Amino acid sequence: MLGLTIPDGRAEKGGDRHNLPQPDFDETGFVGRREEARAVLSQCLGTYPVVTVLGEGGLGKTALALKVAYELLDQSEQRFESIIWATSKSSQLTGSEVVTIRDSIKTSLGLFGEVAARLAGARFEDAVNEVLEYMEEFRVLVVLDNLETVVDERVRSFLGRLPAGGKVLITSRVGLGAFEYPYRLRPMDGREAAQLLRATAEARGIADLSGASSERLLGYCRRMHDNPGFIKWFVSAVQAGRRPEEVLSNPATFLNFCMQNVYEYISGEGRAILRAMLAAPGYQSQAGLCFLTELGVDDLQRGLQQLLTTNMAVMSVQAGAAAHETLYSLAELPRAYVTRHHPP
Repeated sequence: MLGLTIPDGRAEKGGDRHNLPQPDFDETGFVGRREEARAVLSQCLGTYPVVTVLGEGGLGKTALALKVAYELLDQSEQRFESIIWATSKSSQLTGSEVVTIRDSIKTSLGLFGEVAARLAGARFEDAVNEVLEYMEEFRVLVVLDNLETVVDERVRSFLGRLPAGGKVLITSRVGLGAFEYPYRLRPMDGREAAQLLRATAEARGIADLSGASSERLLGYCRRMHDNPGFIKWFVSAVQAGRRPEEVLSNPATFLNFCMQNVYEYISGEGRAILRAMLAAPGYQSQAGLCFLTELGVDDLQRGLQQLLTTNMAVMSVQAGAAAHETLYSLAELPRAYVTRHHPP
């Protein structure tokens, strides 16, 4: 576990330096992800104006961004005068259902209005320009959480107009392309996932899980694809009185929470490729996918790019007899979702 010191949020000259929320990993501490935290911290201190933590739902993108933001606040040589957090998260997951967050931000205009209000203490008609002007004058890190729910041309215009020295850290399930340096978050290491499962169960007083053997916990985590959000939902469901095997055999609530809005983003070409990947397990070449989907080359490549951008598919380059070949497959969590909800 990495240590976490949360500053009191006040600048030496008075006033708020940040509006970061309390981390949701308070009950267990920040388990694992040491290399990931170092990498994102390094990128935030580097030359890239926009750093995006990308990944499927439940991987801990928000927790990682918060960890990095608090590390930046805790540094003796402070790079940023202010760190401003805004989230467009519109729902949260309980052990039994997905709950809509009341008064959540639903548009990019609302998101930038929140940032402007935090920076300048007031609401503005032209919030985007207000934020950009503030970032020209001061060293500000703007953290935009769950951006995939509000991405539009206003967001792209803002990122394209960032002043020199301006920095934006984003968490999203969908990549933005040319505007960002993407950091793709992967599932946890199996041992770290088991450690998280045990720590969460201990914090919530679930003796059956906290006292289980390492082999049993590793087996549970494998079935949850070593996804930290899946693990926390699993513990919540068991805490609510459900048996572990029952929870793992019917994870529909978690899969819908993580994947439904991303699946709705996928085009017809992308969905055709998803169905083909599901029907033909393992890695497939572009030629094989052309045959299975009957898509033209251009449509296939657009669909594949969309699936890679949304983390629905993964890519592997393998050496052949004459040349290297790029192969594609469904990622594990999307495979579970599509199998259950959109089978071919």
